[in-house]
Amino acid sequence: MVPIAVAARRSSSSAPLFFVCLLAWCHCLAFALVPTSMPSQLDRLRLFSSQMHAQTRQARNHGSQILRALALQASNRREFDDQPSHLPSSQSIKQEWIDRSLDYYRKVMREERRLKGGQVKDYDTKEYQDGFTQLANKHYFALRKIKDGKPRHAERIYRRIIDELLTDDDNCDHAKLAVTTLLLALLLQRMHAPAKETRAVFLHFFRVAILESPEGECACSAKVLGAYALFEMRHGNALKSVEIAARAVKLDPTLAPMLQWKQFRDAAQRRVKAAATFN
Repeated sequence: MVPIAVAARRSSSSAPLFFVCLLAWCHCLAFALVPTSMPSQLDRLRLFSSQMHAQTRQARNHGSQILRALALQASNRREFDDQPSHLPSSQSIKQEWIDRSLDYYRKVMREERRLKGGQVKDYDTKEYQDGFTQLANKHYFALRKIKDGKPRHAERIYRRIIDELLTDDDNCDHAKLAVTTLLLALLLQRMHAPAKETRAVFLHFFRVAILESPEGECACSAKVLGAYALFEMRHGNALKSVEIAARAVKLDPTLAPMLQWKQFRDAAQRRVKAAATFN
């Protein structure tokens, strides 16, 4: 601000005193209108930071509410067990599950072929249909566990089914045992389980269904032996593999083309030569 005395000295000596006073008053008025303290850059940054912190707290609180709601929903959701009673609660979903289970189990059991071959007993009875539906639910549930990336859970289901079938002395169906055994063996190979563990599954079925039971045409048992023969061939036991494959063909002649595969032909020739040398 320019003082009044200075303004008077700067003005011309002929200028009236009125104009000198007016000029000084204007300077004072202009100085009074200028804010005495403008917000600094630091103040603006502090204001922006506080606003961002407030928005972050609000978003965090909202996210926490969503997580709590999801956790509550998950805790209230009942996970399926391997029992058919633990099916979806909705009647339409339950029926859809049963239909898919039966369709899948009929395919792996080769049910249509077994019916045509007269290998199914008491098919029309309620007891058979109830047991078939129960096994279908369990096998389909194991399949869903495999697709969900939980093969160990599926393995436990298969092993439990095998134990239940073996303990049912009055109604032991080797076809059902064969299907579950094959699924378990294939699952173990898919999981890269030790060969000893997979071989034990095959050997157990071979002892129960082949050695301890009268032989006859059984497509499911033959399929297990065919998979067993391929397993031994892949692990370098060619001669043993040919012997198992021959048993499989004896149970199901439709598997005869297996013996014409190159690895089996070569192994069979070595077996003949070994027998001739021994004799």
